[in-house]
Amino acid sequence: MNFNEEQLAFYSELGTAITQWAYVEFALAWIAATCFERKEAQTIMDGFLSIENFRSKMQYVDIVLSHQNLSSAEKNNWVKLLD
Repeated sequence: MNFNEEQLAFYSELGTAITQWAYVEFALAWIAATCFERKEAQTIMDGFLSIENFRSKMQYVDIVLSHQNLSSAEKNNWVKLLD
């Protein structure tokens, strides 16, 4: 493998990793938004998107979900997902 091929492979994998991370963040936002009606969900999404780091986004979603009346199964699923 020459330098150009190695560089191409590196940037291809980097692009894949960034795309997968975007899917994770999208799914997290979707989890928070689905607990609300459409208008409220938009407010939750706006709040989520205004946060820059992932740890704060996780904390935000955790707080949003903790104020919802989730079933015990949903709460258990969230705890597993949070871990």
